[in-house]
Order: sequence, then structure tokens, then C-alpha cells
Amino acid sequence: MDTGSTANDMLSIVRALGQEKLNYLGISYGTAIGQYFAAMHPSNIGLMMLDGVIDGERWRKADIGHLLEDADDVALSFGYLCSKAGTAACPLASPKLGADAVSRRVMMLLKNLEQKPLAVPQRQLVVTSDLVRAVLRSQLYSPLQGFPAAAALFLAIEQRNTTSVAAVLPTPNPLTGLDSWFQGDAAEPNIACSDFPDLRNWTFANASATLQNTDRISRFLGPILSRLGLQCIAWQMRPKSTFKGPLKVTKTDGKILFASNVLDPVTPLADARVVQPRFANSTLLVQNTIGHTALLNMGSCVAKVAGAFFQAGVLPQEKTVCEPDQLPFIGNVTGKAQFSGK
Repeated sequence: MDTGSTANDMLSIVRALGQEKLNYLGISYGTAIGQYFAAMHPSNIGLMMLDGVIDGERWRKADIGHLLEDADDVALSFGYLCSKAGTAACPLASPKLGADAVSRRVMMLLKNLEQKPLAVPQRQLVVTSDLVRAVLRSQLYSPLQGFPAAAALFLAIEQRNTTSVAAVLPTPNPLTGLDSWFQGDAAEPNIACSDFPDLRNWTFANASATLQNTDRISRFLGPILSRLGLQCIAWQMRPKSTFKGPLKVTKTDGKILFASNVLDPVTPLADARVVQPRFANSTLLVQNTIGHTALLNMGSCVAKVAGAFFQAGVLPQEKTVCEPDQLPFIGNVTGKAQFSGK
């Protein structure tokens, strides 16, 4: 299940279909698969769009803390947009006190839960600070829907209204019976621990340093992301082989469209800016909005660019920036979007 083996499997599928070129859309971790495939099989690239870019070189070193470098700015945008929209659209808004008051309110809520978790008998669970951070992570992915949902949850928890908390918490996955923030299968550790260096000899000091580093990078999501590396300490299986060549392409007949939002909670724009120049015949599309990947938060401009790329092989001009059609709490926007207090 390591990424290099997956890339080889993809080539086998393409050839089984009687083709030589891979047309591929990869988002989030899928951008790592795309980088591996392109580096391993540059002559087999057709049209490839990689959206929400992970730096593959840092990924395979288990250097993952940087993935959260924009997470708190996305979370702070919650406070800015909530305050700007007002209490009619966001129940946590404090128009007279501004965005900082909303952020402080959320942090106080998390701190209070650390000291006094909230039992929710209607859902047979206990709401802890850790659980709320895990839910918040998923809500930061698609803020148009996620921010209002998070605001409703925060207000219910703040009021310690267990009936409301039970009503607004994400519903369990009907296939697994697990709530959506729980890991429902072993895909993530299989993949990550196969790509990462062998961490089985890590000490408590190594683990503690990793947690402290991610917590320093993001006060909201640091403890959640740290698990991606820490789980590999106990992971006993190792892949038979891994691709260790450079993740870059100097020449190809194919085309690669990289894409990223200005602020992404788990795949920062900085990674896309670093990765894109490594690949010949590529360009980077930026969407001036918040959330995880441009396509999962797609405005009409991104839709037009992606359509032209896959339908006609047209790459956008360098430094193309798309504006969104909507912002969380605010609704429709025209002109340049503003989503943080910066």
C-alpha cells in the first residue's frame, strides 16, 4: 500500500485498458500519488490535476507538522467572518468586540472542556476538547457548510445543552456505525507508515517532541495531526520496497495542473509553490478562499479552469488567481474576497 506501489498499479490499470497515458485527478494525499507516478513514469503522463498539494519529499520523511501551518489562520477566519456576518448568521458573533472575541470564546470553550468534559447521554458519549478539535478539523475542510455547523456546535457546548449538542454533532457513518471523526479503517496507517521511515525505535522523547512541534504550529489541530506519525511507532509491518528516487520531472509530453486555496487547513499553499516548479509542463492555479482543496470549495472560476484543462488540455496562465463565489456566513461575494483579519 505504499505510494510507489500504488503508482505502479495505476500504470498497470492504464495499460490493461489499452492506453499509455494516465489522465488523473488527485486531491490531498492523492497529490502525493500523482507526484510519485509522474516521477516514476513521466512518459505516461496525460492530463494530471493535483489539488491540495502535499510536498511528497517531506511526506516520505514523515515531516508532516508543516501541513498545519495555515490551519490556525483558517480557524481565525472563522472568527472574522462570523463577526462580520453578525449574530443573525453566526450565533457566536460579537459585533462590538470583533473577530478576536470569537476566537477567544472558542479557545475558552476548549479549555473548559479540558477541565470539565460534557456527558451527552443522548449520543452515549462524552464531549472532550480532543473530540471537538477532531470535529473542527473536518469542518475546516469545507467552511461554507462547516463553519455554520461548527458555530451551532460551539454554542450548544458553551450552553452545555446536551439535547442541542446531540442534534448538531455529525451523525455516525451508517456503514461502520462510527462517528465521522473516528478512523473507520486501516488505510491511513498502512499508507503513511509504509511511506515514512521506520519509526519503531522512537522513544517517548521522540513522540513528545513531535506532539509539541505540531501543537506549536497549530493550537487548534496540532494534537490531531500528530497521530499520523505517532501511530507508526507501533506499526510493525514494513513494505518490501519503496521508491526512493527524486520526486520531480524534467521533461514530459503530459501536462500537470496544480491547484490550492490561499488558506488550506492541512495542505498549505506554500507546499504547492514548492512542488510545482519540480515538474515540467505544469502551472499553479490559486483560489482566493479558505478550505481544503480548490475543488471541494469550488467557485465558477475554478470550475471553468478545470473544465478547460480536462476537456481541451489548456493550462491557465502563470499566477492565475480565481476568486470564490461565496464565503461562509457572508454568502455571495463580488470582487476580491476577504476572509481574515490580516
